[in-house]
Amino acid sequence: MGTFYIRSAALQPLLEVLRALAVDPEAIFAAAGITPQIMSDPDAQISHQSFLKLSDTAVEATGCEHIGLLLGEKTSVQALGLLGLLLKSSSSFGAALDAMIAHLEIHAKGIVRKVYRENNVAWITSTFEFPAAALSPQVVQMSVATIWKICQQISHHQWNPRYVCFEFAKPANAVFYRQFFKLPVVFDAEFNGVVFEASDLEIRLQEHDPLLHQEMQRQARNLEKDFEDDFVADVKKLIRQNLDVGICSEDAIVRYFPFQKRTFQTRLKREGVSYQLLLDDIRFQKAEFYLLRSRIQVTQLSDLLCYKSSSVFSTAFKKRYGVSPAAWRRNGS
Repeated sequence: MGTFYIRSAALQPLLEVLRALAVDPEAIFAAAGITPQIMSDPDAQISHQSFLKLSDTAVEATGCEHIGLLLGEKTSVQALGLLGLLLKSSSSFGAALDAMIAHLEIHAKGIVRKVYRENNVAWITSTFEFPAAALSPQVVQMSVATIWKICQQISHHQWNPRYVCFEFAKPANAVFYRQFFKLPVVFDAEFNGVVFEASDLEIRLQEHDPLLHQEMQRQARNLEKDFEDDFVADVKKLIRQNLDVGICSEDAIVRYFPFQKRTFQTRLKREGVSYQLLLDDIRFQKAEFYLLRSRIQVTQLSDLLCYKSSSVFSTAFKKRYGVSPAAWRRNGS
């Protein structure tokens, strides 16, 4: 099943960071179950679970509790691949941020970024659909430092950040944060992100290319369609498996995904389907199979398909096929 991930290109700089800290990077990556073969492919998907284990192992081996900052600082627009080209070819800084928010999934899945504006101030935030990621200081560090670095690069340092915010408590090495960002840093903040001048949203980007931008948007949409199709396929697979053991509730399926029920429903809605629609389709597929290939009684079939009663099943079946299950079986379809 698909999970939340980040492209391996985003973790490539960690090899350099670990070497600078006098630690063997191969041993650290191996401990997290990340092989050299995966790292050689910039588009390979590294799960959030593996990244969390990688960061924890790196901190333990180096004693450096700001690994995430060092990793984020070495991020480049080029490492974002297609997403990076999409950002650079945007017409303005604000348009680039909108593109990043809309298409972030092609680079990292499970991270949500948003831009807010109030009067002369704007801020970009980073949140995580994977709960464990939100609790990891290193993951949060990397996400915020990546925002800071990418915004600098695409604006050619015309961007004017005011201060950086972290939700976690002030760490013992808070001075390093201020030295790193060269900005005021607020801990115990209401969000993880960066506050900047709202007027920066209007900055015109030097590398704006309308034709390239249009092509990158097309490719991004194609990639996203593949991701969405995979998500629906995962849900269908789980529904089939759960029906086999007499479970059909949406809540039971949501537990398999590291996000809340509302997000689960929103993602299905984005693809024009609902949980009930998928459940009904699979139920009737199974019903057709058993009615044609077995002598199972309708009462038994209704139990098998997780209906409250045979009458509820028969009513639903007749509504869909125009005849009762028994009549459908007699007619051979």
